[in-house]
Order: sequence, then structure tokens, then C-alpha cells
Amino acid sequence: MLKNDGQFPSKQLTVKNVLGDSAFVVAHSHKVPSPEENGLVAVILFRFKGSKIIEMWDSVQPMPTDALKRDGIF
Repeated sequence: MLKNDGQFPSKQLTVKNVLGDSAFVVAHSHKVPSPEENGLVAVILFRFKGSKIIEMWDSVQPMPTDALKRDGIF
């Protein structure tokens, strides 16, 4: 159970792309807290040492509503 499950019981996280290179993994995802929201776009970068995550960076922005592509920012 995540810390905000009570606040957002119908939240969804859809991973759109995952890239890996050596010690780095990047996940590109769409987070939607509730069905009536457009959600957020997140890019999360992990750096591993062995089997442990030793660093994590993220960049999050609101999902654009006026994207020119059919799949929006994805």
C-alpha cells in the first residue's frame, strides 16, 4: 500500500517506455490520480550499483491537453 492510496483510491500509473544502459534505467510514465484528471507525465532516472538503487532523479509535468499528436506527449 502506498502512502496516498487513501487519498487517491482509483489512481493509475501507466509505464509508457523503459530504457536501460549499464547502471542506468529510465522510466517514462503517465500518472493519473483520479479519472477526472488529465494526469502527469513523469520521467524517472535510476542509477544502480549491483542490485540496489543508489540514486534517483525525476522530472514531472502536467499532461498537455492540446498536443498535436494523437498519443499526446507519448
